[in-house]
Amino acid sequence: MKKQLLIALAISLLFIGCGGVNAPIAQKQVSKRPSLIYQPTGNQMQMKYPLNVGVLRLNDKRVLPFYSKDNFFQEEDIQGLSQLTYLELKRSGLFGSVKYINETSPVQITDEFLQQMNQKHNVDMIFIFDVTAFNLFRTKQGKAMTFALSVKDNHRDYAKGAFTMEIFSSMVGQLIYYDGGYVVWSGEVKRANKMAVTQGDISMRDLSVLTNDTLRPMFNELKTHIKTTGKRMSVQ
Repeated sequence: MKKQLLIALAISLLFIGCGGVNAPIAQKQVSKRPSLIYQPTGNQMQMKYPLNVGVLRLNDKRVLPFYSKDNFFQEEDIQGLSQLTYLELKRSGLFGSVKYINETSPVQITDEFLQQMNQKHNVDMIFIFDVTAFNLFRTKQGKAMTFALSVKDNHRDYAKGAFTMEIFSSMVGQLIYYDGGYVVWSGEVKRANKMAVTQGDISMRDLSVLTNDTLRPMFNELKTHIKTTGKRMSVQ
């Protein structure tokens, strides 16, 4: 019962208007929607696994949709995040090669499945990720906003009556070697970011910037986590 009440409260926060400024709505024309995809930047890391790696389509384990039942982005949420995960890991330099596999993983990862991935796609390791959160929240503010999340807040002064748009994203995943199901890396990454809206409507450009500014550091955290905590392998 308590869980149901929490879910109902979260949904009400997503969809109930706060007055003053219009809430963002999904654009009917796909071309007018923001895109989830951006080109990764930054220096490549030193190669850690000179092997072929496959990134499977991410599993959607969210309780709530991004913001509404309508698709908000040019890409379907999970497909866009899957493509972005592939691009970030391919650009990282951590692996010999990276390919995207447009298949989802089974509930149980068996030796048979791993061997199938190896033979079918010629990959030595596979990444399996669950998206546990990728949501947009709209919250009314009073005289100022407070930022209680574990990310830096560079905007502490806001006009009275403002509301905030906040994105929260998190994923948990594993990197598995096909021979014997050896888990090379496992972990969780998450990031939150918010912006103030004091007048007018939030633009699609603003929403795109907010999304990118949330996802970029999350994927940087992912790559760093793999680099520093991924297990060394004798096969190397």
